[in-house]
This record gives sequence, C-alpha cells and structure tokens, in this order.
Amino acid sequence: MIFRKFIATLTVCAAALVGSAQTADSMNVGDIYLVVENMHFFRNNEFDGGHVKGYTLPGFTLTPRMAWQWTENVTVEAGAHWIHYWGSSSYPHGTYWGLADYEADGKAMHVVPWLQASVDFGKGWRMVFGSLGSGIDHNLPLPLWDSELQQIADPEAGLRLTHNSTHIDLDVWCDWRDFIFNNSPTQERFVFGSSVVTKPSNPESWVQISVPLHFIAMHNGGEILAQRIKATNNFNAATGVTAEFDINTMASGSYVQVDLLAAGYHQHGNDSIPFTLGYGLFSAITLGYNDLSLQAAWWRGDRFNSLLGEEFFCNMSAMTPGMVFGRYDMFVTTLMYDTYVARRTRLTLDATLYYNAATRVTYANGTAADIPAATSFAFGAVLHLSPRLKIK
Repeated sequence: MIFRKFIATLTVCAAALVGSAQTADSMNVGDIYLVVENMHFFRNNEFDGGHVKGYTLPGFTLTPRMAWQWTENVTVEAGAHWIHYWGSSSYPHGTYWGLADYEADGKAMHVVPWLQASVDFGKGWRMVFGSLGSGIDHNLPLPLWDSELQQIADPEAGLRLTHNSTHIDLDVWCDWRDFIFNNSPTQERFVFGSSVVTKPSNPESWVQISVPLHFIAMHNGGEILAQRIKATNNFNAATGVTAEFDINTMASGSYVQVDLLAAGYHQHGNDSIPFTLGYGLFSAITLGYNDLSLQAAWWRGDRFNSLLGEEFFCNMSAMTPGMVFGRYDMFVTTLMYDTYVARRTRLTLDATLYYNAATRVTYANGTAADIPAATSFAFGAVLHLSPRLKIK
C-alpha cells in the first residue's frame, strides 16, 4: 500500500511539472529531468512442436523516473517500473524473470521500484548500480537472448560495467534475482554474464568483421539457508564471427550480414536435467535496406539449454515436464521493420516463422517417440516512447 501511494505521488508530481518543463537532450550538473520509458506492445505466438505453448501479450510497460545529474560524471535516478497486460486484473507476486505463473490470490498491479546510480569514467567506460534496465540484450546473439524479456520480465538489478570503443564493446553484469536473509527457506539466485565483441576492421572499410565471446552463468545457492539445499549452476558460452557488408553502391542504405556461432551448455547439480553438457550451432544471413530487414537462420541443438533465450533453442521442453528433444534442426525466418516515426518514438513490426525438423524425444518415464516436423509463427508490434523533460 505504501509503495502504491509512492507511485501515485510520483505520477501526480510528474504531471504537475510537465506543464512548465522544457525538452532537452544533454544534462548539466544540478539538472533534474523527468525521464519516461513507455513501451506499448502486442505480440501473438502460435507455437507447435512441443517446445512451448502459444500465448498472446497485449499491454505496456511504463518506467517514469526522476534523473539528477549530481556531478559531471555521476547520475542518480529514482522511479518505478510498471508492467500491465490488457484484460488482466490480477498479477502473480514476486519478481518476474519471464512470463510468470498464475496465482489465484494475485495482486492488483505489478510495480517494482527503480533506483539507479551510474558513474561515467570517460573513454567509453561506465558503471551502473541498482536498476540496470529492462530487456537489455547485452549484445547477445539470437540463441542466447529472447527479445520478449522486455515485455515479460522485471528490469535487471545489480551491477553492470560497460565499455565501448572503436575496436571493442564490453558488457559485464550481475543480475541479482533473489536475495536471502539468514535462515531463509529458499536459495539466492543470480545471473552473471560477460559479452566481449572485438571489432578488428577499419571503421571506414565496406566490410566490418566482429568476433564475439559470450558467457552466462546462472547460480542457485547460498550458505545461510535454514537447511542445506543442493546448489545448482548452469552455464552458456558462445563464440563465432560476424561479417557485415556495406552494399550502398548497389542500393542506398542496404547491407548484408552473415553470422556464424558455436554455443555450449553445461550444468552442475541439477538432477532434473538429464544431461550435463551440450552444444548448439547457429548461422544466419540478414538482408537489410534502410529500416527493413529479412533474416534467414539455421540452428542445430543437441542437449542444449539457453538460459536467457527462447524455448525453441532448448532441448528441454517448457511445455511437457521431463520431455527432452534429441538433436534437432530448426529454421527461423524473420521480417522486421524498425523505424523512428517521431523524435524519441520508435516503431517495430516483426513476423517470424519457425520450422522444426522431425526428431526423436524422450519422456520423463523413459519412453521415446518420433515426432513430426512442426511449423510455428509469431508476429508483433511495439511502440517505444522515451521522452525526457527538463524540470530544473
């Protein structure tokens, strides 16, 4: 109740201040801004093949916050993050890491606090404490990151270090998902990740080569539990090469991108997963023209689980407990239109077709069966507004 009053007060104060606010893009020492991130979305997933059930996401996220430029290189933000789905009047309790499970005694709305402090060290280095952001892709490739996290998960929170320069992009973060007190009955949970993209090419070259190296660890454990619970650790790692070809000489604003990636999975301590080591292979070609892109991709997974990616890139079924897919091939085609329709207003339209080749599955009771090929599709529309209004 106290937190709801805080949200209501913040909203009223913001509305009152907007009338006299002026828009600006840069912040000087002592400046205070009202920063709003507002994402409206509609996504429909029609899934088949046994990996995951289909569902629809109609709703919005709203993250209003006050940003204070404390010093030249330190910024502090305070606000809230709200997820709302049209047609829903009850929301599960707890932190959302994905699409949450239904609760009969849910709450009226789902709002979490936003508090961030960031330090800009210069030369492309930046450190962020507290609320890190919602649906950050961390430069992760398609098999390791699900873009729907922007609409179904709470903002990451913890610590993040980034560095961007001509020849390297670095992103190291820790997302603390579950904090525990002394004698807690449940385990602490956190995700640690690092993403390093090396860019050896001359920035003026018509061919841009990049070499990514990604690592993700998901830990469940803790030493101050009420009783000893076995710790579990899951890992993803991936590396490969990306080549982007600027073909403006053929058509202005056009490019071709080729991605080749090898990914690995390892887990320790989780008896519910019947394998400890697996791999995945990914290749994709993307044709782009201004705001329009078409990507055709191929994936082969064998005893692989993606910690932050779509269920289609996992050999464990999210639909049927204990069901494991054998080595399988999947073809994914995505058409996307992504453009700015106004200042700080971005529209994204996309449609994706999945084709899962026939494979063999094993069930929890040990029986096995062959399943036929399956076709799934998804489409969505997202309108992202990010106004900044100077208050002081």
